[in-house]
Amino acid sequence: MPYSIRDGKEEIVNWFKHQHDIKTIVDVGPGAGIYPRVLGDTYEWIGIEIWAPYVTLFNLHEIYKDIIIADVRHVILPKGDCVILGDVLEHMPKSDAKEVLRRCEEKYPHIIISTPINGMIQSGAENPFEAHVGLWTFDELSEFLVDFPIKARSDILGIFIK
Repeated sequence: MPYSIRDGKEEIVNWFKHQHDIKTIVDVGPGAGIYPRVLGDTYEWIGIEIWAPYVTLFNLHEIYKDIIIADVRHVILPKGDCVILGDVLEHMPKSDAKEVLRRCEEKYPHIIISTPINGMIQSGAENPFEAHVGLWTFDELSEFLVDFPIKARSDILGIFIK
């Protein structure tokens, strides 16, 4: 789905209120462009969107300074101060997700991850990239993201912030 659930957005917005070193945010998998809408236009936004029809459908060129239409697994990551992987990791095998995270940790001082936990199944009916492929538990991600100081969860979502 190009939309994400509301869980975790308040924690992310509150975290951003205390950050003063972020000017450019790379939003991986922007879908309908929710993060610029909730965090505001005080940042320079760059989007990496795998499904080209969303760029037109949601007018992403009006929301983002740059939109890169590509799979994050196969693109040179743009410069930025923060990357948001909002509802992204579950759409690829876990080994690919770990590699994307490794590359993001090398590139960005701040990383925000929001992903379903506990086996939320989703098919890719209209958009084949929407299928949930790598299902994570909160404990699995917590063990893998050991150096992320902020970890929060709801019944269906895990939030990790570094």
